[in-house]
Amino acid sequence: MDVNVRPLYTRMSMDAVLRCGFSFETNVQQDLKLPTLWLMARAGEHVLHARRDVNTNSRVDLLHLMLDAATDQIISDEKVQRDENIEASLTSPRTNVNKLTYDEIIGNIFLFLVAGTETTSTTLAFCTYVLATHPDVQQKLQDEIDANVDDSAQLPTYEIVDNLEYLDMFIKEVNRMFPIVPVITNRLCIRDTTIGQYTIKEGKTF
Repeated sequence: MDVNVRPLYTRMSMDAVLRCGFSFETNVQQDLKLPTLWLMARAGEHVLHARRDVNTNSRVDLLHLMLDAATDQIISDEKVQRDENIEASLTSPRTNVNKLTYDEIIGNIFLFLVAGTETTSTTLAFCTYVLATHPDVQQKLQDEIDANVDDSAQLPTYEIVDNLEYLDMFIKEVNRMFPIVPVITNRLCIRDTTIGQYTIKEGKTF
């Protein structure tokens, strides 16, 4: 039986990125009527409007920081009217320089949403494929998780996950085999190695 897990991971990743990065609840995983592509295309504008309407005392996140750096209009250095008087010119404020515009914030939201959703969902799909086709790896990974994660705990802490060495190696190897960004996951050969009919020289990356 073939199972396409990619749409499931895409919806989960979108929920996670919007919730963790922008404090915005979408529940795309449960509400299948939400058109994913439309939401992705319009999310920036919807998220920004929603956050502007809520209490500003919410937790600090990525969107909070971008809103703090925002302004409705940027006045370039060329358009700033300076007094011919040198003293006045030196003391005049550089109005609205290095600020984010409304459109720039929406563009950044869209960029983070697309980048976070696509990379995460694709990596999870490849991880699932490798586990399904390598039951020995799946069992070894399950044994490590069972040995380190308490069943009574609601969620594993960051420290617990950080100490799962085999999980870390597994994810890195999946990223090497099916890289989203190839240059990040290259391996350096530390000594001459022969694999089948191929010889990899020391110092080579692959």
